Amino acid sequence: MRHIRYFVPICLFLLAACSDLPPDAIDARAAQIAVPLIATHNAAVSTRTIAPTPTAIPTQPPTDTPPPTRTPPPTPYPTSTRRPTSTPGPAATATRPKPPAPTRTAAPTQPPPPPAEPLRAEWSETSKSCQSKNEYIVTFEVRAFGGTPPYSFFRDLDQIGGPTSSNQITYSLTWGEGSAAVGTFIVVDSAGQRAEIKFFVKGIKC
Repeated sequence: MRHIRYFVPICLFLLAACSDLPPDAIDARAAQIAVPLIATHNAAVSTRTIAPTPTAIPTQPPTDTPPPTRTPPPTPYPTSTRRPTSTPGPAATATRPKPPAPTRTAAPTQPPPPPAEPLRAEWSETSKSCQSKNEYIVTFEVRAFGGTPPYSFFRDLDQIGGPTSSNQITYSLTWGEGSAAVGTFIVVDSAGQRAEIKFFVKGIKC
Protein backbone atom coordinates (compact mmCIF):
# COMPACT_ATOMS: atom_id res chain seq x y z
CA MET A 1 0.00 0.00 0.00
CA ARG A 2 2.97 2.27 0.45
CA HIS A 3 3.38 2.38 -3.37
CA ILE A 4 -0.17 3.58 -4.03
CA ARG A 5 1.05 7.08 -4.81
CA TYR A 6 3.01 5.68 -7.79
CA PHE A 7 0.19 3.48 -8.95
CA VAL A 8 -2.38 6.28 -9.61
CA PRO A 9 -0.22 8.28 -12.06
CA ILE A 10 0.67 5.09 -13.88
CA CYS A 11 -3.02 4.24 -14.29
CA LEU A 12 -3.75 7.74 -15.64
CA PHE A 13 -0.90 7.40 -18.14
CA LEU A 14 -2.16 4.05 -19.37
CA LEU A 15 -5.72 5.29 -19.74
CA ALA A 16 -4.56 8.26 -21.74
CA ALA A 17 -2.28 6.19 -23.96
CA CYS A 18 -4.48 3.25 -24.62
CA SER A 19 -7.97 4.74 -24.68
CA ASP A 20 -9.76 6.80 -27.23
CA LEU A 21 -11.83 8.57 -24.55
CA PRO A 22 -11.77 12.33 -24.28
CA PRO A 23 -9.68 13.88 -21.51
CA ASP A 24 -12.71 14.57 -19.34
CA ALA A 25 -13.81 10.95 -19.48
CA ILE A 26 -10.28 9.80 -18.70
CA ASP A 27 -10.14 12.02 -15.61
CA ALA A 28 -13.50 10.74 -14.44
CA ARG A 29 -12.39 7.17 -14.99
CA ALA A 30 -9.12 7.78 -13.15
CA ALA A 31 -10.97 9.34 -10.25
CA GLN A 32 -13.14 6.20 -10.01
CA ILE A 33 -10.05 4.08 -9.77
CA ALA A 34 -7.95 6.29 -7.52
CA VAL A 35 -10.50 7.29 -4.90
CA PRO A 36 -11.04 3.75 -3.48
CA LEU A 37 -7.35 3.10 -3.57
CA ILE A 38 -6.52 6.27 -1.71
CA ALA A 39 -9.21 5.60 0.88
CA THR A 40 -7.89 2.09 1.43
CA HIS A 41 -4.37 3.46 1.72
CA ASN A 42 -5.38 6.08 4.33
CA ALA A 43 -7.27 3.52 6.38
CA ALA A 44 -4.29 1.25 6.41
CA VAL A 45 -1.97 4.06 7.44
CA SER A 46 -4.24 5.19 10.27
CA THR A 47 -4.51 1.71 11.72
CA ARG A 48 -0.75 0.97 11.56
CA THR A 49 0.91 1.21 14.93
CA ILE A 50 4.43 2.28 15.13
CA ALA A 51 6.52 -0.15 17.10
CA PRO A 52 8.44 1.52 19.89
CA THR A 53 12.16 1.84 19.37
CA PRO A 54 13.93 -0.62 21.61
CA THR A 55 16.00 0.97 24.30
CA ALA A 56 19.51 -0.36 24.52
CA ILE A 57 20.21 -2.03 27.86
CA PRO A 58 23.54 -0.94 29.23
CA THR A 59 25.84 -3.89 29.39
CA GLN A 60 28.28 -4.33 32.21
CA PRO A 61 31.78 -5.44 31.42
CA PRO A 62 32.29 -9.15 32.12
CA THR A 63 33.88 -9.88 35.40
CA ASP A 64 36.19 -12.81 36.03
CA THR A 65 33.98 -15.28 37.83
CA PRO A 66 36.05 -17.76 39.85
CA PRO A 67 35.32 -21.39 39.04
CA PRO A 68 32.97 -23.07 41.47
CA THR A 69 34.79 -24.82 44.26
CA ARG A 70 34.08 -28.45 44.77
CA THR A 71 32.63 -29.28 48.09
CA PRO A 72 34.18 -32.50 49.39
CA PRO A 73 31.65 -35.18 50.16
CA PRO A 74 30.89 -35.58 53.84
CA THR A 75 33.10 -38.10 55.58
CA PRO A 76 30.98 -41.00 56.78
CA TYR A 77 31.23 -41.68 60.43
CA PRO A 78 32.93 -44.98 61.17
CA THR A 79 30.45 -47.55 62.17
CA SER A 80 31.35 -49.40 65.28
CA THR A 81 31.97 -53.06 64.66
CA ARG A 82 31.42 -55.57 67.33
CA ARG A 83 34.38 -57.58 68.37
CA PRO A 84 33.95 -61.27 67.65
CA THR A 85 33.23 -63.19 70.74
CA SER A 86 35.89 -65.78 71.44
CA THR A 87 34.58 -69.30 71.48
CA PRO A 88 36.03 -71.25 74.37
CA GLY A 89 38.14 -74.12 73.11
CA PRO A 90 37.94 -77.64 74.44
CA ALA A 91 39.31 -78.04 77.90
CA ALA A 92 42.85 -79.34 77.87
CA THR A 93 43.14 -82.80 79.25
CA ALA A 94 46.26 -83.76 81.09
CA THR A 95 48.19 -86.35 79.11
CA ARG A 96 50.96 -88.43 80.48
CA PRO A 97 54.21 -87.84 78.75
CA LYS A 98 55.37 -90.88 76.86
CA PRO A 99 58.62 -92.32 78.08
CA PRO A 100 61.40 -91.81 75.59
CA ALA A 101 61.96 -94.71 73.29
CA PRO A 102 65.06 -96.68 74.13
CA THR A 103 67.89 -95.78 71.87
CA ARG A 104 69.53 -98.59 70.07
CA THR A 105 73.18 -98.91 70.72
CA ALA A 106 75.14 -99.51 67.62
CA ALA A 107 76.96 -102.78 67.51
CA PRO A 108 80.67 -102.32 67.84
CA THR A 109 82.26 -102.42 64.46
CA GLN A 110 85.22 -104.70 64.14
CA PRO A 111 88.30 -103.13 62.73
CA PRO A 112 89.20 -104.34 59.27
CA PRO A 113 91.81 -107.06 59.18
CA PRO A 114 95.33 -105.85 58.71
CA PRO A 115 96.61 -106.06 55.18
CA ALA A 116 98.37 -109.26 54.30
CA GLU A 117 102.14 -109.29 54.38
CA PRO A 118 103.91 -109.52 51.07
CA LEU A 119 104.20 -113.12 49.88
CA ARG A 120 107.64 -114.76 49.98
CA ALA A 121 108.95 -118.29 49.49
CA GLU A 122 111.70 -120.42 51.09
CA TRP A 123 113.09 -123.90 50.51
CA SER A 124 115.37 -126.33 52.34
CA GLU A 125 117.01 -129.62 51.44
CA THR A 126 115.92 -132.47 53.75
CA SER A 127 117.67 -135.47 52.11
CA LYS A 128 119.77 -136.51 49.15
CA SER A 129 120.66 -140.12 48.06
CA CYS A 130 121.62 -142.18 45.02
CA GLN A 131 118.79 -143.87 43.27
CA SER A 132 121.02 -145.63 40.71
CA LYS A 133 124.51 -145.39 39.32
CA ASN A 134 123.37 -142.57 37.06
CA GLU A 135 120.79 -140.71 39.20
CA TYR A 136 120.27 -139.38 42.65
CA ILE A 137 117.19 -138.08 44.44
CA VAL A 138 116.85 -134.86 46.45
CA THR A 139 113.97 -134.09 48.82
CA PHE A 140 112.92 -130.46 49.45
CA GLU A 141 110.60 -128.61 51.79
CA VAL A 142 109.06 -125.55 50.08
CA ARG A 143 107.36 -122.99 52.36
CA ALA A 144 105.20 -119.89 51.83
CA PHE A 145 105.10 -116.87 54.15
CA GLY A 146 102.66 -113.95 54.13
CA GLY A 147 100.13 -113.53 51.36
CA THR A 148 96.62 -114.93 51.45
CA PRO A 149 96.06 -118.71 51.47
CA PRO A 150 95.39 -121.05 49.81
CA TYR A 151 98.72 -121.42 48.04
CA SER A 152 99.82 -123.14 44.86
CA PHE A 153 103.41 -124.41 44.39
CA PHE A 154 105.39 -124.77 41.16
CA ARG A 155 108.86 -125.89 40.08
CA ASP A 156 109.64 -123.90 37.01
CA LEU A 157 106.54 -124.54 34.86
CA ASP A 158 105.32 -127.74 36.59
CA GLN A 159 102.79 -127.52 39.46
CA ILE A 160 104.03 -129.58 42.37
CA GLY A 161 101.41 -128.84 45.05
CA GLY A 162 98.18 -127.03 46.00
CA PRO A 163 96.01 -125.17 46.11
CA THR A 164 96.27 -125.85 49.83
CA SER A 165 95.75 -123.94 53.05
CA SER A 166 99.02 -125.32 54.35
CA ASN A 167 101.98 -123.06 53.88
CA GLN A 168 104.48 -125.85 53.06
CA ILE A 169 104.89 -128.99 50.93
CA THR A 170 107.50 -131.77 50.52
CA TYR A 171 108.87 -132.36 47.05
CA SER A 172 111.37 -134.97 45.73
CA LEU A 173 113.45 -134.30 42.62
CA THR A 174 115.45 -136.94 40.66
CA TRP A 175 118.60 -135.63 39.01
CA GLY A 176 121.48 -136.98 36.95
CA GLU A 177 124.49 -138.40 38.75
CA GLY A 178 127.41 -136.06 39.26
CA SER A 179 125.62 -132.82 38.20
CA ALA A 180 124.08 -130.12 40.41
CA ALA A 181 120.30 -129.79 40.63
CA VAL A 182 119.16 -126.26 39.82
CA GLY A 183 115.78 -124.58 39.21
CA THR A 184 113.16 -122.15 40.58
CA PHE A 185 110.37 -122.68 43.10
CA ILE A 186 107.27 -120.46 42.64
CA VAL A 187 104.45 -119.84 45.14
CA VAL A 188 101.14 -118.10 44.13
CA ASP A 189 98.46 -117.12 46.72
CA SER A 190 94.69 -116.61 46.29
CA ALA A 191 95.09 -112.86 45.83
CA GLY A 192 97.35 -113.42 42.85
CA GLN A 193 100.62 -112.53 44.56
CA ARG A 194 103.63 -114.41 43.25
CA ALA A 195 106.94 -115.24 44.96
CA GLU A 196 109.94 -116.94 43.36
CA ILE A 197 113.14 -118.42 44.76
CA LYS A 198 115.95 -120.28 43.00
CA PHE A 199 117.43 -123.52 44.34
CA PHE A 200 120.84 -125.13 43.85
CA VAL A 201 121.89 -128.58 45.10
CA LYS A 202 125.41 -129.91 44.59
CA GLY A 203 125.44 -133.24 42.80
CA ILE A 204 126.80 -136.51 44.23
CA LYS A 205 128.65 -139.44 42.69
CA CYS A 206 126.88 -142.75 42.90
